[in-house]
Amino acid sequence: MRALWTMGLGFLLAGASPCGCVAPEMGRAPPIESVDPAQRVSIRVLDTHNESPIAAAAGLTAATNALLVQLLERTGRFQATAPTENARFRLETSITALRVDVVGEGVTYRGSPLASTRRRAVVEMKYRLGDGQRVFLEGELAGDYEVANKAIEAPSELELRTGAYWNTPFGSATRECLDKLVRTISDIF
Repeated sequence: MRALWTMGLGFLLAGASPCGCVAPEMGRAPPIESVDPAQRVSIRVLDTHNESPIAAAAGLTAATNALLVQLLERTGRFQATAPTENARFRLETSITALRVDVVGEGVTYRGSPLASTRRRAVVEMKYRLGDGQRVFLEGELAGDYEVANKAIEAPSELELRTGAYWNTPFGSATRECLDKLVRTISDIF
């Protein structure tokens, strides 16, 4: 009897599991639909520039650019070309700000200065998508990542060299900013 009940529960769970994988996640943007390789839009992604006053941002422009190319290609809607190849569109990006915002403070207990302090790492970028003569899309985006009761440090050279940057609050904010950029571009194609 117990074996039948266990087997019945297994069928019930097996039948329910595909629904969770197929349906979009609650609270998240739906995935970008891919197209046939022949219909993919070719975009030449130019080098990302640093326009922020923080010198550390200059060290992460190459990594940011590489991740942007990966995200565009991973959608299955775009083909990022090398800078020497011809492409229909050109995408220019610049990091304009890396900053830490204090989100707010809660009740302080016994004079503790860090009690309930939340901070947010913010990365701002501007972008321009055009074909050489016309600009089709341009604007500014921001990504952020909130941390409670912890100081947020500027990216270090070691984090940038080893790739550990992407696991920091600024790395998460950069990924969010790039995700917004790819979604914005995919909305017009």
